[in-house]
Amino acid sequence: MDKKRQFGFWFNKFLKCVVRCLVYGALLFVGYVVYKTYCDVAIVAKDKYVIYVTAIMSIGLLIAYKQIVSNTDLSRRQLSMTESIRILKELREKRQKLEEFTEMDYSQEMQKGHSIPYQDIHEWICKTVNNNYIGESGQYELTENGKKIKNHIRAIINDYEYLAIGILNSAFDEQIIKDGMDAMAIDSYTSFSNYIKHIRDTESPDFAVNFEWLVDRWTEKKKNGTTRD
Repeated sequence: MDKKRQFGFWFNKFLKCVVRCLVYGALLFVGYVVYKTYCDVAIVAKDKYVIYVTAIMSIGLLIAYKQIVSNTDLSRRQLSMTESIRILKELREKRQKLEEFTEMDYSQEMQKGHSIPYQDIHEWICKTVNNNYIGESGQYELTENGKKIKNHIRAIINDYEYLAIGILNSAFDEQIIKDGMDAMAIDSYTSFSNYIKHIRDTESPDFAVNFEWLVDRWTEKKKNGTTRD
């Protein structure tokens, strides 16, 4: 598990709680100061309505802030639901295309609980020249189907990476995404872990690191029997 990402995730949550507490405290303090100020005036003027108005204004400010926070959380949950439905639909289409191009039963492959050997993926996407996967240019060359297979594999991984980044930065509600996609995400990462490792070794060391963080996090929750935060 990436400890830096895990720390950053919880630090963001802690920071959000601290900010909310500070805002609530500031509103209460302002309300108290205003109350004391007008209360003194009220004693002189013997105007009880000033006290009532001040109290109502303070309570109103607190309710307004709480409503803003609630609306923000509601919008985040709605966005999470919308995006999870969209991603699930896209993943279903990409899996069907991948099965069509590779003649592989994707669902059955995921249920095996092991990573697809990179050599198998290599055979799907690369041209064969004299039984070697090397093109005339001296580098690996992709077949036409191979290009499509590679794009679909990358697109599947990138969809999960997108969700992981959203959760890591609190743009998405993790519980909503997790409830509908945790098993699929874990199985998909397991299936493509050899491919991800290859891309990290040859192209990009940071490829799908957020996806990996999310899978590690959800796997740990499953081991601990934790279904909800």
